[in-house]
Amino acid sequence: FVMMTAWFGGQVYEVRPPNQTTLQSTFEKLQEWASGHMPEDNEAIPAGTTGYSTNDGELGAPLSRNTEPVFAALTSLRTYWRGESIAYYDGRRWIRGGEEFTPLNLSSLPQIPATVTTTNGGRTLQQRIQFASPSSGGIPVFNAGTITDVETVQLSNGSQLGYVLANKDRDTFRLPDSAGSTRITEYIVDSILPESNPVLLRGLGDADPQEIKNKYLQLPDLLPERVKALAEKLTASSGNRYDSATAIRDYLQTGYSYTLDTMVPPAGADFVDHFLFETKQGYCVHFATAMTVLLRSTGIPARYVQGYGPGTQQEEAMPAKYLVTQGDAHAWVEVYFAGAGWVPFDPTPGPALAAGFPAPARPAAGGRTLFSAADCRGAASRRRLALAAQSGSAAGRASRQQLEP
Repeated sequence: FVMMTAWFGGQVYEVRPPNQTTLQSTFEKLQEWASGHMPEDNEAIPAGTTGYSTNDGELGAPLSRNTEPVFAALTSLRTYWRGESIAYYDGRRWIRGGEEFTPLNLSSLPQIPATVTTTNGGRTLQQRIQFASPSSGGIPVFNAGTITDVETVQLSNGSQLGYVLANKDRDTFRLPDSAGSTRITEYIVDSILPESNPVLLRGLGDADPQEIKNKYLQLPDLLPERVKALAEKLTASSGNRYDSATAIRDYLQTGYSYTLDTMVPPAGADFVDHFLFETKQGYCVHFATAMTVLLRSTGIPARYVQGYGPGTQQEEAMPAKYLVTQGDAHAWVEVYFAGAGWVPFDPTPGPALAAGFPAPARPAAGGRTLFSAADCRGAASRRRLALAAQSGSAAGRASRQQLEP
């Protein structure tokens, strides 16, 4: 990794000091804080608004819709905008593990992360993201799958940033926080698209690497047994991992309702258990968390992902241009397939953006989406959804926004 600080036009982009906090210490601090500060009455927890969030707070607060523009994207394929995945679920929240990000010189790219297996021949896609308001950084590099290259990062003073931040495996990238008045206006990113062939996925085995199992099979010690029993029931007749994933996805899409009018579960209740057996309604955070936990309960590695839906295509724009707002914020699931890597699924009910899953990639002008999934928008339709070929923060401002379904 190249350690550097890049100067441009008299402005400097600073990297946050490495975060040495461990997953366990983070959890213990949260527990200690919660014991003395969290209200006993759920009604005391105020509602949030839809939008991308880096908040590790309790899940389930009611939301109102925010349609503030985040970015415009030029892309030849309509895709979801993947921000980040989170591995650790404590029964009430998803907790980031204090993963360290270090500077990576753009000149050291392109690269294919060691964690990526390209059974689809390494199909790649280039996309250009233009922020609605120049970003102060500190946010993911939103993209269509797994990043192989960040070609340019344009700054508001006309210069370019020479680096981004990358995690240890170089499969997650972030834009660094800015200092001074210079902001990030746009970037160009290349991504490998996930495998999308159900025939191939059904034929893969389950010989998962130990590091994948250690991280992505984690469950709370006090997860109610009825959650595990439901997972076993839903997958009992499945002969392979792909069919198990689709069985759980379809069950959630057809058996539960979408709403932003929700509540944080009562003290002591598990978020997934409360959703599955008590309220039976929620938004994308509920559906994606439930699917992840149900999959893990059957021994299938899965992770919670958040980002944005495809956005709205702008009329007559060439190349195709999509406007993404905070109302497009979304959460979904990635399932690990040995030999193919991480494959996205979307369990949230809503109008299908494309029929079936997975679907071959097609030009955006044809009206096809890479994911056959709903963008968490609370539509009543329960047509079959799922991400078919893969997966932006409002320009990096810290806010109390909650991720919308």
